[in-house]
Amino acid sequence: MTDSGSTKAPSIRVHTRGIRDVLSPISDQVAELIIVDERARQNKSGIPDLTKAAESIGAAIQSLVLVGESALEKGDDILKSRMPAACQQIEAAGKLFLDASVELKADPFSEEARALLITATRGLLTGTTNILMTYDTFEVRKIVVLGEGMIELLSTAKDISTLEELVVLVKSLSTTLVSFVQLVEARQAELVSDTSRQTLIRENEALRKASPLLVTALRTFIFNSDNDQARVSRDYAIEQALGSIHRIVVCVSDFGPMDDISTTDDDSYVKAKEAMEFNIFNSGVGPKSRDDLDTLVATSRTIGSVGSHGQAVEDAAVKFSQCFEAFALQPTNQAASDSALSALYALDQAVKTSVTHQVTSSIVSGEASNVFVAEVQSGNLNQEGEDAFEAESKALVDAALNAASLSNDARRSNLVRTTAKQVEEYSQQIATTAHIVSSQSSDDSAMQHLVLLKDNYDHQTSLLKTLSTSLVDAGRMAAVTGEHIQHSITAAQDFVADGNTSAVNNATNNIANNVNLLTTIAITEAENSDDPSYSQPILEAANNLKDAVPRVASAFRAQANSPQDSLAEQAAEEAAKDLKVNIVQLQNAIVGGGTESDDELSRANSNPDLTEVVANFEQLQVKKEEVEDTSTATTTNTTTTSTTTTNAQSLLEGSNQPQGPIADAARSLKKEADKWSTQNNPIVASASEMAEDMANMAHISQGPSEEDGHRSELIGSAKSIAARAKGIRKLALAAAENCSDKRLRADLLFLCDRLPTLATQLKIISSVRAAATHHSEDTDQMLISNAQNLMDSVQRTVRACEAASIKSFNVTVSVVNTAIKWKRKTRRSLRG
Repeated sequence: MTDSGSTKAPSIRVHTRGIRDVLSPISDQVAELIIVDERARQNKSGIPDLTKAAESIGAAIQSLVLVGESALEKGDDILKSRMPAACQQIEAAGKLFLDASVELKADPFSEEARALLITATRGLLTGTTNILMTYDTFEVRKIVVLGEGMIELLSTAKDISTLEELVVLVKSLSTTLVSFVQLVEARQAELVSDTSRQTLIRENEALRKASPLLVTALRTFIFNSDNDQARVSRDYAIEQALGSIHRIVVCVSDFGPMDDISTTDDDSYVKAKEAMEFNIFNSGVGPKSRDDLDTLVATSRTIGSVGSHGQAVEDAAVKFSQCFEAFALQPTNQAASDSALSALYALDQAVKTSVTHQVTSSIVSGEASNVFVAEVQSGNLNQEGEDAFEAESKALVDAALNAASLSNDARRSNLVRTTAKQVEEYSQQIATTAHIVSSQSSDDSAMQHLVLLKDNYDHQTSLLKTLSTSLVDAGRMAAVTGEHIQHSITAAQDFVADGNTSAVNNATNNIANNVNLLTTIAITEAENSDDPSYSQPILEAANNLKDAVPRVASAFRAQANSPQDSLAEQAAEEAAKDLKVNIVQLQNAIVGGGTESDDELSRANSNPDLTEVVANFEQLQVKKEEVEDTSTATTTNTTTTSTTTTNAQSLLEGSNQPQGPIADAARSLKKEADKWSTQNNPIVASASEMAEDMANMAHISQGPSEEDGHRSELIGSAKSIAARAKGIRKLALAAAENCSDKRLRADLLFLCDRLPTLATQLKIISSVRAAATHHSEDTDQMLISNAQNLMDSVQRTVRACEAASIKSFNVTVSVVNTAIKWKRKTRRSLRG
């Protein structure tokens, strides 16, 4: 007889949309049956009539069994051996459920029938899971088998020594590759994990690019088998293809829970900065705060010590250390904490500005690769050109990695790191192949390989520049670019005085390159906005700036040719002033400060110093971060849309707090929500309530499962959390709809897309745990991972909603603000 129930929690993996959509209603029904049974026992009442529900479940079972049986026709031997048993198991569970329902209709108090009912519900959950997982693992095996076949083929690639052998390999690979890529594309569309989807998309694309590189690298080696560099290039191409296939196979074979979007490879700076802010807010002085201080100062110096702004970072780090030491002596002193916070924010601004200098410089100076490859193609390989190319590539990679280290956006930061690694590898291969071309100038295959490498390098560097720019504040980048232009203007004026025409031309080219970057930043910002009142002034100012560049270049050249001509000197001065006025106009438009008329700006400052803009920008950002401590600020949660637990009753305070990773995740969300007043802010109120619900789930999970009401409480907490997630998502979608910033809107919609999936997973896993009679470490770990991911996603949604509220459409901003008010709590209230 087929087992219709299981005392152990089934190994459930809700990692595809199909599994989620099928399992969700089943788990909901199981949860309701468990709740009905526990309530009936507590109230000493009978079980209501379930025969209609049993008939409905029976129909659903038949549909699922038909799907399972149809899979037998196209399945492999493993599926054919497992699917029939899974179908029999769920059919037996359905019959047992119907029998129990009939018995309970006749005797609602029958203990035997109640036991059969619970056994049947476990069987329904287990049987459904087994059918879904049996089919899903079959789909994965199809990809793995093809991948392993290609890996086996590529393992022979190093033995190829003739063109005929190469043709055989390419034909064999091509057929398999097409099927493999198609299956992977279908799989990524089905996965619920965004990280897994992006991994498959990225590696599939890398595999497509690796294929032609593999062919040209092998051809080059066949014609240059004694050349060590050709061997290195061949091995690299093989490893690239093997690596992509291996990562795809690993990714599709991973049945773990939904990815953690908060995970980055290096976020020590961000964590240390947040920790120091928390320490100062909460008068925290001790060994940990000292470790946080050391980490922050060290990472600040590592990230920000590069380039012209490095000294400013060093000065800011020293000042913050001194201010924190003064704060540590009197941690409850308001003036000392104010000073420490201001110094912390100033250090943060200095580091961000330094990294922006690095990013800007790496983008503007980007011609060395073109010059180097052109020299190689013309037969003029030289060490100076190779060194310049490698230095340029390294500067771009370092700047991008530093920008990623400062970002809270884990998705973009991890993509930056992946792309930076590819840029680094391509630059090394270009240098290697360049030497092959130089030594074998008649080898067309080596030249083709170089061209392919350069195309891929250009694509990846362009992507890396775009990504690193997206991690830098546009207003800061505009200010830094303006400072670079100011330095070039000053240099051009000095060169004119010296009569150095060549240097004047270089300076004006630098001006033009930086202006081109500035206008690109501006146009990107304008295109990113759906608000004409913001984008139109930017576009107008950008056009005016473009028109000013030829005038200043022409004027400087004319003065350089006639250094004694006072009219030429005056014309150059006026052209430079006009250029700087237009730059300030564009900078003001980008930061949302509007633009002044030429006459108004001329009267205010006819010759602005663009180096002052950076300092002014930093000061403005520090003021924005500082929380004003006034007696009129909200200090409690007394006025709120919430009816849930007050701070005095919070499970996350006091001596009986729940412990463990689920409770820690709840505390993290609570800490984020507590930064904001809940008055007129249902998003923050719901997030705070959800943190309490999750703390309650942590408390329940730690208790003995045999206690009366334990299972229904666990399910009830999961349902409450899911309901709050639904409410937050609805409010977040409204915030996204009213956000004029396309990038912020996309980020918020991404988070909104995660919430229902994570909430559904939580309900399913909680039902699985409640239905089991024996403890399962596997299910517990899934519950922990899901809770952590959900709490992190809600925390990020809160932040994204606040950011979106700042970029609301002008015509609707009053309506939005009437519904939701974002008001920071004071430092005093955060402490108390």
